[in-house]
Amino acid sequence: MSRSKRTLRVMAEDALVKKKVFFVMARRDWELLHEIACYIRDDVDPALALTDPSRYRLLREAVTHCHVQGLTHMTPERIRAVTGWTPEDVRRPASSAGRKSKSSEEPAGLSVPSATPP
Repeated sequence: MSRSKRTLRVMAEDALVKKKVFFVMARRDWELLHEIACYIRDDVDPALALTDPSRYRLLREAVTHCHVQGLTHMTPERIRAVTGWTPEDVRRPASSAGRKSKSSEEPAGLSVPSATPP
């Protein structure tokens, strides 16, 4: 599944608030579960308390509920280790494996002038 970071964040908040974390586990939606784990680990942004206090309280209660349920040890690193799943932003494209970047290669027959004067 290819979902935007924003979509995943909204879905993670929704699953937390509706107490559907175990449902996400049962569906084996590793991408969403990874985002939920990041949310639990990073906690709710304190700046949200100033901008949207009711949403802050709701999310804070949801994260606390997850900790009470024993999900404190459900970290993004553990999810990757147990499932073998890797987030898109961590994966390297297969076509670039083992190659130098094009910016570091000089075209054949051309030389770059040195920065120091002769």
